[in-house]
Amino acid sequence: MQCDAETGIHKRITLDDNGVGDLQLLMSTYRQWHVPRHVSLAWSDWIHSTLNKSSLDVREGEYGLELVLDWSVTRISVVVLVPVLLSLAIGIWLNSKAWTDLATIQTAWGTASYIVTAGA
Repeated sequence: MQCDAETGIHKRITLDDNGVGDLQLLMSTYRQWHVPRHVSLAWSDWIHSTLNKSSLDVREGEYGLELVLDWSVTRISVVVLVPVLLSLAIGIWLNSKAWTDLATIQTAWGTASYIVTAGA
């Protein structure tokens, strides 16, 4: 998007093949689970020099990015399943110390429910 800070207007622009390739590389890097620090610093420098004209003044920046993201089934599954599985494992482990003691059972599953709630 081309930004006009004075009027507050954003216009879609047409990119050449090099621009499309650069943004495809940026998006593929963005979608990675872990990006090494030197790669993320290189991309931030590229964005600062290319889109912001190496200026810290917002009014001098000429371009902006519009990211339209979709759902990541893998990330959502990990975020939901890890606290649930961790709480079940800790609940069973704490409960295994005394299977018939009511206080132990309440403590184990109270702790497990706290873990799953804190994970949410």
